[in-house]
Amino acid sequence: MRRKILIYLSIFLAILILTIYLFFSRKISQPNRTTEEANPNIVFMLVDALRKDHLSCYGYARNTTQFIDELAKNGLMFENAISQASWTSPSVASIFTSKYPLQIGVGAIEESNGLKNLDRLLPSALNRKAKTLAEILKNGGYKTHNIGTNPYVVDKFRMLQGFRTKTYQHVAQASEVIDIAIDYIVKHMEKTESPFFVYLHFMDLHCPTDPPSPYDTLFPTLDSTPHKGEHKEWKIFESKELDTEDFKIYKSHKLALYDGSLKYLDFQIGRFIAYLKKARLIDNTIIVIASNHGEEFWDHALFELNNFYDPRNIYGIGHGHSMFRELSDVPLILFGADVPRRKVKQQVRNIDITPTLLSLAGLSKTIDDMEGINLIEKIEHNELRDLIAFSEDIAYGYEQKSLQNREYKYIRYQNREFLFNKTDDPIEMSDISEEQPHILKQFRELLDNVLKQFEHKERQTVKLDEETKKRLRSLGYMK
Repeated sequence: MRRKILIYLSIFLAILILTIYLFFSRKISQPNRTTEEANPNIVFMLVDALRKDHLSCYGYARNTTQFIDELAKNGLMFENAISQASWTSPSVASIFTSKYPLQIGVGAIEESNGLKNLDRLLPSALNRKAKTLAEILKNGGYKTHNIGTNPYVVDKFRMLQGFRTKTYQHVAQASEVIDIAIDYIVKHMEKTESPFFVYLHFMDLHCPTDPPSPYDTLFPTLDSTPHKGEHKEWKIFESKELDTEDFKIYKSHKLALYDGSLKYLDFQIGRFIAYLKKARLIDNTIIVIASNHGEEFWDHALFELNNFYDPRNIYGIGHGHSMFRELSDVPLILFGADVPRRKVKQQVRNIDITPTLLSLAGLSKTIDDMEGINLIEKIEHNELRDLIAFSEDIAYGYEQKSLQNREYKYIRYQNREFLFNKTDDPIEMSDISEEQPHILKQFRELLDNVLKQFEHKERQTVKLDEETKKRLRSLGYMK
């Protein structure tokens, strides 16, 4: 009898161990949610300064995003998403409101000569009347929490309208952000059954890039030497130095640190997914992977030097200074219940994120006044077409605006115009404005109509305290 009990017990334990193993080791699968269940939780992960072409799922040669790739494989991956600005403040505000920066008064304030005072940096705040994603979700019964790491996405700039609770850790690493998120969700689940909306802002890819070990040495460099402090920051090279061996070696270190930071971030996202599985929340949670803008690694340095003016005398690096693909083309991935599983080739925009999420949350009636559209509805009805993408507002130098479809990109800079054929010239190097005057004219008139169509909100300067200035200087925004 005792032997039989031991046999049954052994079988039970074997089944239990196998079940646990399969639960934690299986790849992410698309969850299912019935219509009778509560509105889904929403976790919005915005990765600051993330280039689309550095994610494995978007074709990058290095294996940087194993866990993000799984979300993309089992969710909705947009292959052509465009940001509405090339730096944080106007871009995030545009995402939150599904409005363009000019409509909500967010961006850099020009001086009388059309430039910005770099010693004071004059950013503006979100218009008080603007309605944000967090506000609408809060009014719809969601508990909203913001985990901030960027000094522009704070109350001072009125970016956190609608968040019930907030945590700010200046430029915290991804592990800290994930720890805070998990801690919030655990406490939330103890108190209420209301759905939650958690916004996580990751700064790991933003300069200075300094991934923890072993991620700082995962990817090779040309000289196979240890990274130095100058590799974490930006080093300025003269145009004549861009073909030198020293430059190529330095760039290899910058890319190794950037990609190592992305690999580290991806691992932390995987840890968060594992938590959602363990807590049995994965089946009723929408996850968004998005970016406010990309990052330039000298892609257009010479073109910018010859055609644009930057009062910093810095060309080809960072962000906030141009409208080229390395800054405007961003990843966009949605995963969760009621999210279709497919890759979408049609061009979409960051302003489409909020109306899509609100529709998934059962709040589709709130999106009528937004510029973006519900992407999932269009996809399910096979009605999604390429969307014209309008982008604007740079932080440094004279204002730039761009308009693009899947085939062409048009950039307006003062009295100059540039046109690129994205099909024949995907890296946007050859200006064809003189060769294609009829297409140039079409885009010129279309942009004029766009600018006439939208009401321009006046931008109001935000007075910066010393702590905010210190934080902005640490990220290279101020001298």
